[in-house]
Amino acid sequence: MLDLEKELRQEPFVVDGFVDRLTWWATQGQANKDEFDPNSLEETFEDSLRQLKSLSDKNKKAIEECENACQRVEAEEKKRLLKLEEEHMMAANQFHSLDAKIHRISAKAVALGEQLENVNVPRARLVEARTLIKYFHEFMSDDHLTSEVFTDPYQLLAAADIIQKLYNLSIELPNNEKFQRAKQKISKKYEEIEDELIRTFLTAQHENDRETMKTYVATLSTFKLGYTRCIDGFIEEIQQGAYFRDVFSDIVPLCERASQLIDDVFAISESVMTKLVVTIFKTKLQVHIQQQLDTKTENLDLYLTTLYELFKKTRQVSTQLSVFKIANDPEFLPHLQQNVFEKHLERYFTNECKNLTEKCHSHLDGHYSFIGHQKKTLPSAQGLSDALRREFQARLGGSGTDGHLGADLVSPDTATLLLDESKSALKRIQLLCKPKDQPRAAAEIMKIVVHSLIEEHLAYALQITIWAIPSGDTKIEPQSNFLELVNLCNVVVQLFDQHVIYDILPLVSGSEHHAECIQRKKDVLERLVAWVKALLTAEQKRSDFKPEAIHDAGNVLQSPTCGKVVAFMNHQIKKVKVVLDGKNLEVVSTELGARFHRVLYDHMLRFEYNEIGGMLAICDLNEYRKCARELKSPLAEQLFEILHSLCNLLVVAAENVPQVIKDEHLSGLDKTVIVAFIQLRADYKTARLQHVVR
Repeated sequence: MLDLEKELRQEPFVVDGFVDRLTWWATQGQANKDEFDPNSLEETFEDSLRQLKSLSDKNKKAIEECENACQRVEAEEKKRLLKLEEEHMMAANQFHSLDAKIHRISAKAVALGEQLENVNVPRARLVEARTLIKYFHEFMSDDHLTSEVFTDPYQLLAAADIIQKLYNLSIELPNNEKFQRAKQKISKKYEEIEDELIRTFLTAQHENDRETMKTYVATLSTFKLGYTRCIDGFIEEIQQGAYFRDVFSDIVPLCERASQLIDDVFAISESVMTKLVVTIFKTKLQVHIQQQLDTKTENLDLYLTTLYELFKKTRQVSTQLSVFKIANDPEFLPHLQQNVFEKHLERYFTNECKNLTEKCHSHLDGHYSFIGHQKKTLPSAQGLSDALRREFQARLGGSGTDGHLGADLVSPDTATLLLDESKSALKRIQLLCKPKDQPRAAAEIMKIVVHSLIEEHLAYALQITIWAIPSGDTKIEPQSNFLELVNLCNVVVQLFDQHVIYDILPLVSGSEHHAECIQRKKDVLERLVAWVKALLTAEQKRSDFKPEAIHDAGNVLQSPTCGKVVAFMNHQIKKVKVVLDGKNLEVVSTELGARFHRVLYDHMLRFEYNEIGGMLAICDLNEYRKCARELKSPLAEQLFEILHSLCNLLVVAAENVPQVIKDEHLSGLDKTVIVAFIQLRADYKTARLQHVVR
């Protein structure tokens, strides 16, 4: 028979499958055959239903029993929880009661402790006072001290505590004969114990007994001078045998050893470390520096070089010491360094200028001595006749006929020596001068170099060579030494220009001296454009741009004045390209082009133009533009393009002026500039051009 209980417990339970299996079991798998017996199947189903009902009743009974058991357990647990809750409430009440009792007892204990303390403190003070009176009575007597605490060296700390209190007590006593002897004996013993404490501390330091050192430091801190003397002794002791090589290389290792020891021994380690560094700088380092410099005072150049090296080493030491606990001020070490060198830095720059001047003169004198030339004082060029020139040539000792002397007067090697001296001076200035003083100092150095190299060397050579040139005498063969000299001057000027850009300008950049140094470089450009301005003013006439007819204009390709200016500028531009290159050529070309444009712009505003004169002005301007193009400066090209557009306003018909104003080169200009050019037209009023630009 099929086990119904086992079938029902299968997971998952499927009713259809259960019925199919029951049918198969009842018919023995022959439900679809002819031998099928429905009665057997019915009996099986009925029997199965009875079994299922029996299982259902059995399960219901088991469920009821389980529910009853759960209800009994639940009731028992409720009773147990109620009992536990009651017990918890009783425990909480007892806890609060005990807590209140503890608070009351602790309050009483505190009050009792305060009462005991109030009683004990006066009693302890009385005991202490009695002890002090006992010791003070001993100091009042004429006999020697007999107390064990003052005679036993192993009770030094106890003796220090007692003598400190006695000393404070003696200060409060009146200065009369009754207490005078006692006060003297106490003061003497105070000093003896203080000295002994310091000796013991130094002994412990020598033995590297840090715990003992720390104990004695705490005791000495209550003495009047004990703590200070203790630190002084510590600093003196730790420096013993610390310097056996170079002072600068010994300082940092010394401070490294001292730093750890100071941290372990002294409560306020920063102040002790600071005092150690100050002592090293003031006593050891400053003395060493003074000794080194005192032996170099006779040789100014050697003195400055030594000062630079010593200051550099001291700065390196200061940088290495900055990692230690030394003051809270980041400027402390630099300020300490300045104090060490204060005596020498006060007159440093005066000595620097004096040394550079002397070295420059020495190099120049050596050069002239090498070429066998005696430097002479030259007269002014103004107002001298040819006779005076010949006389001066004779006084020069035939230099006008010497084909090599003119070129030999300028020496790039000597110039390099002068610039090297300047570089050395600037290097020292960067280290020894304060940052705020460096621009002024660099400007002064540049003045000395300009005077020695440019004025005393180059200008002198040019002037003496020019005066030595024969004036129109066909009996004397002309020499080319002047051109050779000019080439050498260009080489020296390039060296000087590089020196200014890379060595001087970085020091003066952003200061009031920057413009001064730049102006010295731009003076030559100023002289060029000044000559152009003078030539235009002197040669150009008002009638040049206002001829009555075309035949009055002459050669309309350019005016004679324009030809002279263009020839001069082309020559100067070629020279600039020869002596300059790279960024220097670009900067100078841009500056020269802008200045040239400004001179021409101002020059054109001085005249009035009729139609033919305007055409002549444009012809001149075209020649100037060709000249400016040689500079290869985009800025100069743009400026001359705009100026050309402005000149077109001088020649167009009056009714076309408004259209020309809208040209791309003129549309962005200030209206006052356009009006200024329109006003230069001869027909400005008759053509009613006053209201063209609004």
